[in-house]
Amino acid sequence: MQPAIQRRSFISPPRRNSRSGRERLRLLRGGSRGPLHTLVCASLGGCLIVSLVVLLTAVPGPFSLLHQRSHACQPSQETTVDARILQDNDKDGQPPPQHQQQHQQQLTPIEAERSAAAALVAYLVQSINDYDREVQAVADCDERTFRAPTAAGSPERLLSVCVPRTMNLVSESLRREKGEWEKPQTMAIADKMRECGSPGDARCVFVDVGVEEGWYALNIAALGYKVIGFEAMLRNVYATTRSAHLPANSFEGSAIPDIQIYPFAAGDKYERCVVASNPRNTLDGHTLCGASNTSHVLERANLTRRHDVQTVLLDDMLADVSPWMMKLDVEGAELKVLRGAREVLKRVKYVFHEASRELLEEKGDTPEELLDFWKAMGFSCRPFQFSREDLRTVFRRRRFMADILCTNLKFVSLYT
Repeated sequence: MQPAIQRRSFISPPRRNSRSGRERLRLLRGGSRGPLHTLVCASLGGCLIVSLVVLLTAVPGPFSLLHQRSHACQPSQETTVDARILQDNDKDGQPPPQHQQQHQQQLTPIEAERSAAAALVAYLVQSINDYDREVQAVADCDERTFRAPTAAGSPERLLSVCVPRTMNLVSESLRREKGEWEKPQTMAIADKMRECGSPGDARCVFVDVGVEEGWYALNIAALGYKVIGFEAMLRNVYATTRSAHLPANSFEGSAIPDIQIYPFAAGDKYERCVVASNPRNTLDGHTLCGASNTSHVLERANLTRRHDVQTVLLDDMLADVSPWMMKLDVEGAELKVLRGAREVLKRVKYVFHEASRELLEEKGDTPEELLDFWKAMGFSCRPFQFSREDLRTVFRRRRFMADILCTNLKFVSLYT
């Protein structure tokens, strides 16, 4: 039986972890459209503060409290502070010397909770400052009108996109195009979503990992499907938000419905990382973690550090969601994202993503490992543009981008 349509759905954090005793919290059930829903305020700082407080205290990771107050009532217990809580990285990606001993320090539950809360507050203050600064970089934009990928015979649907006035390859391409952009890929994704059901069907969720300026997220949301996005670069979060709330995109006076953008990077573990981009391609963010976050690495790759970002696991963020389709555009971090999404991938019908031997190898992975992962997960993958070629042949022939469409042969939905 088809579930009831939920126009205002929500994201639920991970299931109860019996080992840590963290309580499962449903974030803002019945709220406006989710905990970090496109940051709708005209001045977005307040929304970001509240959203981050709610989410980061609920989801396991570097800023969630290690113990509930019930644990704090047991003074005989001691715990080692999770190093992630105190990961106040310096600009070279390493913990400052004054924190190295703290990582090993034995603290009581109450002290651990206070340390976690202090780290959370510091992170929130830094995030708001980062957001305000990054917004200024893309505050001005040009409104461009495109045709949404409607089905054959359907009325034409126009979509307005806020194109930032900054040096960026995607922005420059959007300004040049007249009416359509990446039409084959956009139409293919829209057609796959229609296989799921009609717009508004609660089963038909599109997950966009690496939203960038929001082209795919906005197009699918404009068709009426629910969209959940993850974007590490705050400039892109803001640009997508502005597009969603342009008057031309309104539905009965409201912004594009059912679109949520989470300002986090997806990965295979929880950690604080850095977002960097090339000065000539400012909105093409690269998430650098650990040793890759050093000054000499940034200089060698001609990348400029923009701001810090929190990584999350898709298995946790999408614990109660069964996406019909997922799109990845994560600049070579595909395997890291997918390793943190093993459970949710079992419930995804289609995955569309870019892949590049060069970018994968920069992140320490290979195309062969990526293809082996898909095979082990029960997916059948093929090149989107060269459908009759074997993917291994494509990767041997091309070091740069290839569009890949993967189909889950073992697909099992939460809704069936």
